[in-house]
Amino acid sequence: MINELLQRLIAGGRFEIDGQTISGRTAAWKRQSQQQLGHGVTQSVYLAKLDALPDVQMEIIAQQATGEPAAPVRFCYRLTSRQKHAMTKSAGRDGVTYLSLPLPAFMALVEIRLSEFLELTHTYTPAYAEDSTDRLRDGLSVNGPILWVIRLTAPPLLLAYEHGAQHPDAFLHFALAEDQLLLRAAKGNYLPGQRLDIGNGFESPWFHLANPYDAAGYRRFMLKHQSGNSESRKPYIFYNTWNYQERIQGWHGKKYLDEMNQERMSREIDVAAKIGIDCFVIDTGWFQKTGDWQVNRQRFPDGLKSIKRQLDDHGMKLGLWFDNAAAVSSQMLAGHRDCVQRIGPDDPKPSPVWESEESLRLCPVSRWWNAFADEMIRLHKEVGVSYFKLDAIGQTSGCIGSAPRYACDAATHEHGGAEHSATERSERFGYLLPIYMAKIAERVRTSVPEAIVDFDMTEGGRCFGLAFLSASKFFLINNGPYYHNYQVPNPKGYNSNLFFYPGPARNALCRTTASFDKIFPLTALLTHYFPDGPAEYQLDSAVSLMLGHGGIWGDLCALEADGVGLLGKWINLYKKVRDDVANAYPVQTGKPSGSPEIHEKIHANGRGLVATFAQTIGRYEYVTKNPAAATFTAMEGVTVTHRPDGRAQIVAEFFPKQTAKVVLFGV
Repeated sequence: MINELLQRLIAGGRFEIDGQTISGRTAAWKRQSQQQLGHGVTQSVYLAKLDALPDVQMEIIAQQATGEPAAPVRFCYRLTSRQKHAMTKSAGRDGVTYLSLPLPAFMALVEIRLSEFLELTHTYTPAYAEDSTDRLRDGLSVNGPILWVIRLTAPPLLLAYEHGAQHPDAFLHFALAEDQLLLRAAKGNYLPGQRLDIGNGFESPWFHLANPYDAAGYRRFMLKHQSGNSESRKPYIFYNTWNYQERIQGWHGKKYLDEMNQERMSREIDVAAKIGIDCFVIDTGWFQKTGDWQVNRQRFPDGLKSIKRQLDDHGMKLGLWFDNAAAVSSQMLAGHRDCVQRIGPDDPKPSPVWESEESLRLCPVSRWWNAFADEMIRLHKEVGVSYFKLDAIGQTSGCIGSAPRYACDAATHEHGGAEHSATERSERFGYLLPIYMAKIAERVRTSVPEAIVDFDMTEGGRCFGLAFLSASKFFLINNGPYYHNYQVPNPKGYNSNLFFYPGPARNALCRTTASFDKIFPLTALLTHYFPDGPAEYQLDSAVSLMLGHGGIWGDLCALEADGVGLLGKWINLYKKVRDDVANAYPVQTGKPSGSPEIHEKIHANGRGLVATFAQTIGRYEYVTKNPAAATFTAMEGVTVTHRPDGRAQIVAEFFPKQTAKVVLFGV
């Protein structure tokens, strides 16, 4: 796996050590070990000494899909020494170039950004920056984290790094210098004086090299081989209680936690089972106090035991909500006072967490991260929870002028000490947060192989990127934009979310993120759709979640029997081909809320779906790009005929109030 190109990439690296710039060039790599990992990946470890500073050893870890030599390579490296050497910043900034690639002849460089937060949809959205070639040639940098290199005399390749931030904030970036493509550290990648003879020395983030780059192959890598947590990529159907908690607060004048109790949860579980839910998530309020995460016995007298039995009877997983808070009277806070998240010298003030006891936030980039993982592992053993929703953990906390203000600069954590400036500690926190969040999820998965740790990305200022996807998945959209995102006053007495009401408009907004699906599967981006009637709304929601988001939330107990039956019918039919849909490389025609908007997700075996959405009545025709299975189930108003080459011709007729149709091939 250490092929010639990979060696050249690393050899072109530069590191400021003891005030001197040291090349990444080495004499020879020696393979130290090789093992098969559980997700179809072969991992090899190589060692070499830096030519310019033989005291320093480089260890490289390379992973590749077993038996797939053309698959992308995932790799990282570490610099260590037995002698007293240290990373330095003579110019006051990070002095590391991770990778360097000669580009004597290329056609274009296309930056693929993942972390643009669009306020009109209030969610992270990918962007293909086709002006990247000009920017780089003009001496500017681009953030990535993915760069697509289109070459003149060779197939295209792709370089990417695993990290997370909100664009344009950059901790790493790409640049051009004398026909060399460089991937450089921007800030926070290490601390000045960081010793190579202590701890793990200097560690790079993980990188991806796809050479040649094939879009479908890269998506398959992200689905199957980037993460050892295969559970996080499975197309489960999730239910979360939060939307109903919002409804009773925003519409009925109750408190968020008024109906967080055993009786209500039990009734919801029975309806969820009829719909086809796989994982039932109890949101905030199930606990006695944050930090200690003991079940609230007033709300759940038997400590969730009967709830877990009921879920087991229906074949459903149990999920629970968490954040990084610890109640002022909690044992967790008492044992981790040094881990309190803070900015500046003043002690932060506690505040209540969703109608529970006042709490302080603990820093994930401190020794607390282990204790937090231990709590989740304990709850799996005691309660049986296997889905963990991590909410409200921000990377930034406002701004200082035009610069982000990171959420912690404490001197007692693992992102710097008293010998470092507050700015150095702050930037190091920002850099390490997505890496530590992945460490938390990975540690939980090591003890609980079936665990899914879902990191909430529903607001800006959070660390969206490839790092956490190496360990689990994201919770992408809450309810979308607020009234203030459109400079519209919030109507008195109404919920502040603009798209808080059922209907095809909210579903179309959620489907705007389907553009991620060509990079990594939508199963990694949980998004919820409303189950409310009338039937046309329910079908729109059911077809929308089939694309991969897989989430439902709302007032299940208020659904009519016909609505429960309708949702259950189509969701359970979809579940027969959902693995094929997840595996299929997407084909999309039209844009969300357009007429038509068509999504084709047909796997190589012919199984999958074609979903058609339209806001205008009429007759829409489509021919699949891929051969489709001869057997199929289609919604009313859809006819399907197969062509001699195996492709399917679909005619979907939309009548008033109808907005979604689906054909399930292979059912």
